[in-house]
Amino acid sequence: MPQLDIVTFFKQYIWTLIVLFFLLTLLLTVILPLIKRGSKIRLIFFPSKIETMGANAPLIRKFAQL
Repeated sequence: MPQLDIVTFFKQYIWTLIVLFFLLTLLLTVILPLIKRGSKIRLIFFPSKIETMGANAPLIRKFAQL
């Protein structure tokens, strides 16, 4: 069975690690900063929405200061 071949398994394992590392890097350098910037802009234009969130308001204010 080719799925259990050591050479094939090792290549698949290495490619999986490379792809996952690339996706993690993309997530940390591009996607998360875009989400953070979008939420900061939203809080600037709609500051009254913070007060309607109740118990999460202090956490949201702290996040906006980062």
